[in-house]
Amino acid sequence: MILDISKSFKDNLIPGASKAQIGRIVDAYKKSKTEQNISASYYQVSREWLPIYAGFMGEVMAALQSGDIDSLTRMYENFFREKLSTGLHGLHFEMVEKYMTPGREIAASDLKAAMDIFQLYAKMFLISNRNVSLDVLRRPPFGNAYGYNLDGTTLYIGAEYHYHYSALIQRFLKKIEKPIVFELGGGFGGMAYYLMRDTVGLTYIAADLPENAALQAYYLMSHFPSKKIALYGEIDLEDFHPHDYDAVILPNFAIDSLNEDVAHLSFNSYSLAEMDVESVNNYIVKICNITSLYFYHLNHVFWPVSADNFPIDYDKFELHLRFPTMWGRDPRNCQIDHHEYVYMRK
Repeated sequence: MILDISKSFKDNLIPGASKAQIGRIVDAYKKSKTEQNISASYYQVSREWLPIYAGFMGEVMAALQSGDIDSLTRMYENFFREKLSTGLHGLHFEMVEKYMTPGREIAASDLKAAMDIFQLYAKMFLISNRNVSLDVLRRPPFGNAYGYNLDGTTLYIGAEYHYHYSALIQRFLKKIEKPIVFELGGGFGGMAYYLMRDTVGLTYIAADLPENAALQAYYLMSHFPSKKIALYGEIDLEDFHPHDYDAVILPNFAIDSLNEDVAHLSFNSYSLAEMDVESVNNYIVKICNITSLYFYHLNHVFWPVSADNFPIDYDKFELHLRFPTMWGRDPRNCQIDHHEYVYMRK
């Protein structure tokens, strides 16, 4: 394995979604925020996201609320290097200052920290995806993505992780002609990209905080300008046909409006255990309701909210697999906090 980070943070800026599409994102966001503000407490920002909103989200929230399309275009086309994506990809909360400041030389210690992340993800992909070409990880660098070169292939942050879980989800659903996947907390849309790229007949439904949903909509519209992607307020959630759409991107509270058993599989990666207990309990109840076959998630077990204590509907589901995962493992700690869970319909 030859891993090169000499060009990791070089500029990769390319145009993304159109201004008309960003206008749709603004309309969906405004409607989302109006309704989120009067929604239950468990749909408000909590725990891990409170400092992110306080320190990093002000500029993009102002632009979304005012409908400043030019500013949003500038920020979204560069979002991997903007504060608005803090917490959604591999680097820490000081990523913009330490890695993305023009004219500032990156410190050796920070380069090592980035190298550690890249090495972990590369190793995990190679040992978990035998005989799979690195070519499957390729994706355009929308958002001015950063990354590294592995054995001659340029990979952008999170590609290995996102492809790996997309491929696993596809295996669960391989016998379903038109699978419907729900993801709670899809981040910037990295896993959704591979799922939508590689799954024939897929409908992808996502629910996240309104700001993250807006970013995910931008990312997926940039990659798939010809796919039919619906945003909040554009369809009637209680009377729509999922197979009419390639993707439906929603604010978090809209999970209340999704029909029972609408998704064949629901997926979550870490964000559940990062919420407060009230929020976790609410989302688990809703996920169990909208999921017809599989609930697959990765979460913490030694955090204040342990994934072992999620209130799963055991009348409907049974635990099929529970096992530790090495993705994101802290090598300084021999205790593995990250675990994967697969629940199957009885």
